[in-house]
Amino acid sequence: MLEVLIVEASYNGVNVAEAVAGRLAASGVTHVFGYPGGETLALLDACRRRGLRFILTRHEATAAFAALATGELTGVPGVCLATLGPGATNLVSGVAAALLERAPLLAFTAQLPRSRYETTTHQRLDLGALFGPVTKASMRLEPDEALRSLERGMRLAVTPRPGPVHFEVPSDVPTQPCSDALGAARAAIGGAAPQPAPLATPAVIAEARRLIAGCRQPVLLLGLAAKGAAQDDVVSFAQAAGLPVVVTPKAKGLMPESHPLFVGVIEMLGTRHLTEWLAGADGFIFAGFDPVELDMLWDLDRPAVLLDMVADPDLYYRIDVEVTGDVGANLRQLAAVDDRELLLGVRTCEEGRGRAAQAREVLAGKIDQPPEPGLMSPRQIVHAVRRGATSADALATTDVGAHKMAAGQLWRVEHPGCFLMSNGQSSMGYGLPAAMAAKLMWPERQVVALIGDGGLGMYLGELETLARLGLPIPIVVPVDDQLTLIAMGQERRGYERYGVGFGAPDYVELARSLGGHGVVANDEATLREAVTTAFGRQTFTLIAAPVDERLYRV
Repeated sequence: MLEVLIVEASYNGVNVAEAVAGRLAASGVTHVFGYPGGETLALLDACRRRGLRFILTRHEATAAFAALATGELTGVPGVCLATLGPGATNLVSGVAAALLERAPLLAFTAQLPRSRYETTTHQRLDLGALFGPVTKASMRLEPDEALRSLERGMRLAVTPRPGPVHFEVPSDVPTQPCSDALGAARAAIGGAAPQPAPLATPAVIAEARRLIAGCRQPVLLLGLAAKGAAQDDVVSFAQAAGLPVVVTPKAKGLMPESHPLFVGVIEMLGTRHLTEWLAGADGFIFAGFDPVELDMLWDLDRPAVLLDMVADPDLYYRIDVEVTGDVGANLRQLAAVDDRELLLGVRTCEEGRGRAAQAREVLAGKIDQPPEPGLMSPRQIVHAVRRGATSADALATTDVGAHKMAAGQLWRVEHPGCFLMSNGQSSMGYGLPAAMAAKLMWPERQVVALIGDGGLGMYLGELETLARLGLPIPIVVPVDDQLTLIAMGQERRGYERYGVGFGAPDYVELARSLGGHGVVANDEATLREAVTTAFGRQTFTLIAAPVDERLYRV
C-alpha cells in the first residue's frame, strides 16, 4: 500500500506528458523512435527529461518498424511517435506490420486540439478510424483518464496475441495537469507484463500423447507463438517423441539448426521441396504455428495437435487436439513421461533422425547450385556473411524480397533471438530499422542487415540515421537491379517481364555521401572480409554483392 501511495504521489502536480513519459520509463521503455511535429513537442521534451532516448528517423514508418523490432526483441512494447495528419498516415505501415508480426507496440500520434477539432479542416483526419483496423485498440488520451488509458494499452499490447495499440493525443492535452488519480494508482500496481498462461489439463495432455504415439511419421512444426518457450523445452520434447522439426522464419533458433532432428524453414528458399516432404507425414504437432506466416494454402489434411497461448481463432488447418496455455510448460508436460513409448508408439528416435537427415540432404542439393561467372549464388552470399559474423549469437535482420527467402533458409541459427524478419505482413522497409533497434538494444552484439536493392531504395535516408547514431552495422545488398520476386511471379503466370527493373546507384559513393563506408564484393572471400571489418568501424558499411537471380527459383 505504501508503494502505491508513493507512486501515486509522484504523478501529483505533473502534466499529462510528464505522467505518460514517466510511466513508459518505469515499464522498461528506453527508446522512443519518431519524427516530431509542433504538436508533439511537450511529449518529446517530457521523454527527454524522463531519460527516454529519442531516435529521430528520416520517415515515420521507419520509426514504427524500429519500435516493432524492439518489442519483438525485448517483450517490452516498443514506442513510436508522430505528429498529426501526414505524420500519422506515414506511421500506418509499420503499425500494421506490428499487428501481423504479433509484436507489442505503442504508437502515439498528435491530433488537433480539442477546442478546434470540430471547426478546423486542415490536417484533420479521424485517426481512431484510421488506426482501429490495424491495431488491437485505438484510444484518445484525455487529462482525467490518460494513465488509465495508457495502462490499459500497455497491458493489451503484451496480451496474447501481442500487437500494437494507438494513442491519439490532442495537442492541448500533454500540457494539461494529469488529474487521473485512479490511473496513477493502477500504474503503481504495474502489470504490463503478460500474465502466466494456464496449463492444459492432464486429460488433454493424455489425449495429445495418444495422437502423437499413433502416428508413424509425425512432424513438429514450430511458429512464432512458441517464441516464449525455452529452447530446452522444445529440444527435450522433440527428442522424447523422435520428431523431425520444421520451423517458420520467426521461430528460427527455437530448435538448434545443428541438431539432427532439425529439417529446415518453411516458406523460404526450396520450400516446394520441403512441402513435398511434409506431404509424407501422417501427423503434425503445431507448436505456436501461427498461419500469419504462411503464404501457402495449407492442404495437408493430417491428424494434428495444436499448442498455442490462445484457442485457435483461424481454423486454417485441421486440429484434433487443442492444447491451450503456456507453450513451453505444456511441451514439458507432454515430454514428462516415464515410459517413452507413450510418445513414441511404434516409432524410434533413430527413425526420426533418419527422416530429418534425408530431408536436409534433398533440400541442400536443390539449393546448392553454381552461379554464373562474376556473380554469387544466394547460398554463397548468406554463407559468406554468416562466416564474416564470427560471433555465435550474431543477429541478422532481413528485408523483404527474393533475398529474404535465401536468408530465412540459410542463415545458421543455434539460439533464439538471432534472426529478425517481417513475415506476417512481409513489409519492405523493415530490415534497416530492425537492425538499428537491435544494435541500440545491444551495442556490443554483432548485428548484420541483409537488404534487397528494392527495399534499400525505399528507405535510403535511414543510412544517414545509422551514421548519425554511429552504429557499425554491415548492410549486405544482393544486387540484381529488379524486383525479383515480382519478376518470378510474372514468369509463373506467363507474362513478359515488365515494370520491375530499376537502375543501380554507385553503392560506394552512395555510402560515402551518407556518412558510411562502401564496398563492392564480387566473391565470397571479399564479402566475408568486408563483413568482419565492418564491425570495427564507427559507422555503417554498405556492401553490394551481385547475385545470380536465377538461383532464387528452387
